[in-house]
Amino acid sequence: MRGSLFALVGAFFLFMAPAMATAQVRPPWTTDPVVSPLVTYRLIESVLVEGSVSYHVYLPPTYASEPMRRFPVVYWLHGSDSTTEGVAAVADAFDRAIRAGKMPPVILVFPNGLPFGMWCDARSGLQPVESILMHELVPEVDRLFRTIAEPRARLLEGFSMGGYGAARLGLRFREMFVGFSMLGAGPLQLDLLEDQPGAKPIALRRRILDEVYGGSAAYFIAQSPWRFAEARGPALRRDPPKIRQIIGTLDGSLQANRDFTQRLATLQIAHAYVEVPGVGHTVPGLMNALGDRFWAFYGEAFDRLDPQGYASHDYSGNWYAPANSGWGLAVQSYGAQVLVLGFVYDAGRPEWFHLQARWSGPDTLDAEAFRRTNPGAWGTPGFRTEDQRDTPLGSLRLQFTGRDTLRLSGSVNGRSVAADLVRLQ
Repeated sequence: MRGSLFALVGAFFLFMAPAMATAQVRPPWTTDPVVSPLVTYRLIESVLVEGSVSYHVYLPPTYASEPMRRFPVVYWLHGSDSTTEGVAAVADAFDRAIRAGKMPPVILVFPNGLPFGMWCDARSGLQPVESILMHELVPEVDRLFRTIAEPRARLLEGFSMGGYGAARLGLRFREMFVGFSMLGAGPLQLDLLEDQPGAKPIALRRRILDEVYGGSAAYFIAQSPWRFAEARGPALRRDPPKIRQIIGTLDGSLQANRDFTQRLATLQIAHAYVEVPGVGHTVPGLMNALGDRFWAFYGEAFDRLDPQGYASHDYSGNWYAPANSGWGLAVQSYGAQVLVLGFVYDAGRPEWFHLQARWSGPDTLDAEAFRRTNPGAWGTPGFRTEDQRDTPLGSLRLQFTGRDTLRLSGSVNGRSVAADLVRLQ
């Protein structure tokens, strides 16, 4: 009887084992909503995990008041074992800085990277944290919100494990982001099991090594920011991202951060490194100690964007008026500036003009039009740049009514002009 009972119990646990293992393996892809008036709780339906993945979003005050305006995005990557712990406080700090004019308005996205997901695709394939963020969440945010959907308008920021993630993703996916910021980043050492001051308990580090890196020290190293910096060094030197690394002198990760900044310097990868005296492993401590210096970084990172953020798309290209062949434009948008070269037929001859200005409103350019008089041709013996003259012709408004449609109005040579133009495909 006793043997039969043990057999029955054994069979029960054998039957339940697959279900119990599945329950333990299934990562916490959804969190509870953060209680804060500044953030909203969202779910994305992930193809990669065949289920919902949660995230939170902060929208700046002008998002509602300027409905035509588009905004850059900061992706804030959380630290270990704190998927939502700092969301409300970080959103509040950004909101106060934006309202005070210390930084440009941004959309702030808080992804779910799992408690110990390391912002990396697990070797087992069970935790595709990196792929969800890069290939599902970023496109989702650009689809649902009024972002400036360009690399120059995206930034990665992270604390602790999130700082490690911001570095490795910012270096690996340089073409997707203008730069990244690391706050108290770790682990930056090349041996996850090495004991260092302030390191996580060895049992937890072994668990992370097993769950994320398949128990392989080589895979951990291959996924580190060190290796991506080394692999992409030449490209990063040619087109340097905006990089910031901040660490408190009381942070247990101080030496590893010093080692990493030295490696970046050896690779000639430009970056800003700041040690904050008397501050430990804390986001508020770093923010408060740096004050306005902390917030100025975002204005510097997004300096290629118009301060007003009015360009919803890149409108560069050739434009023509189907109903009026006398109009043609070539538009070149670069950073905050827009250059327009155009012509209009007047009395049977083309009147060439140019204008250059910043965006004056949502997808709108108001500028003075000039005709450039050039007595000589470029490169010919009689050409001198000082002989060029710009003669005022009038003023024009370019109102981009869609990605490929444009309403042009104003005056040229004292007569009113108006035309609907489309982009030449």
